[in-house]
Amino acid sequence: MDFGFGDRVFVSVMTTFGLGFLWLGWLEKYLPIWIVPLIGLFFALLLIIPWYRKFIREKKAEKEELLQMRNGFEKRMES
Repeated sequence: MDFGFGDRVFVSVMTTFGLGFLWLGWLEKYLPIWIVPLIGLFFALLLIIPWYRKFIREKKAEKEELLQMRNGFEKRMES
């Protein structure tokens, strides 16, 4: 089972919230607050970029498949 776009965004947002609550607890001793959203954004990019690449690859394959079907249909109509 593969995570979709919404699942990946949800996990990213929840991770950022979790880091925010950790920052309120004990992480504030070690990190400034503006680092926490950057970590969340980095994590979101790590999750979303592979999904986006797969989405583009599938979209391109679907377009090629439709083009092959159209070419086959045109050849049958010509003969």
